[in-house]
Amino acid sequence: MGAFGMIRVYICSPFRAADDEGRKRNVDYAKELVKQAVNRGWAPFAPHLYLPGVLDDADAEQREAGMRAGLAFLETCDAVIVGAKYGISEGMAREIRYAKALGIPRKDASEEG
Repeated sequence: MGAFGMIRVYICSPFRAADDEGRKRNVDYAKELVKQAVNRGWAPFAPHLYLPGVLDDADAEQREAGMRAGLAFLETCDAVIVGAKYGISEGMAREIRYAKALGIPRKDASEEG
């Protein structure tokens, strides 16, 4: 548990998409999941909402650096919220595997509570 007694949750949802419309949909979905987490009194972290703004997701090295940065924060989280409404992306699968290896509980975003 983090500061202020808040549960730290890692938001795992897709970012990449075939087109700008799909990417916008994915970003809006991540924002929705963050808002839901805050409304539950949790402290959410969604690296895909800010890292693509400073790193080039199309550049393999920068994408990998961003993934590693997100995974470093994942290590500090109490749970992973998986938003699979639009499927499980390659990046999400990596995050889910890492969380499982660390013994960090997974909660599907579609579940209540």
